Amino acid sequence: MSKKKKRREKKSPPPPITQGEKEATDRGTNIDKLLAQLSSLADNSRSFITGKSEDDEFDAIWKADIEALEQAISIISALQDEGIRDPEQVHDLIADYNAIADERRELYCKYEQPSLTISVCGQDFCLECRNPIRYQPRHCPRCGKRLNNEINPKRRKP
Repeated sequence: MSKKKKRREKKSPPPPITQGEKEATDRGTNIDKLLAQLSSLADNSRSFITGKSEDDEFDAIWKADIEALEQAISIISALQDEGIRDPEQVHDLIADYNAIADERRELYCKYEQPSLTISVCGQDFCLECRNPIRYQPRHCPRCGKRLNNEINPKRRKP
């Protein structure tokens, strides 16, 4: 590499910060500000607790508020530690979780919940795909549905 090229590379300014990067930085700062504000609210709420017996009802309310604020701070801090910087990312995370949970539920129903077999003229068939079952497998060899082998005990292999 030539000396001129090396000098140009050394002198070139860093690339400008894009609008998206600036917004992400601002959002991170906003989360920090939010956490600071929640902490301040918790501290202020602590100052209202008198400890006098006549104020027990009000003290209980302030203590519940402090506990809720501390839980909110904990949740938001955990999200921030995982790289979540704004509410949209939280919504995306929850939507992804729900989609994965639904998919897992469907897979569990298909592959782990036993299904009855249909018996026609002594031949067993999978209820899911109507495939003939010639032996007593745990799952249908065609569709993978889990089969309940206890339905026809006389058809079991010795």
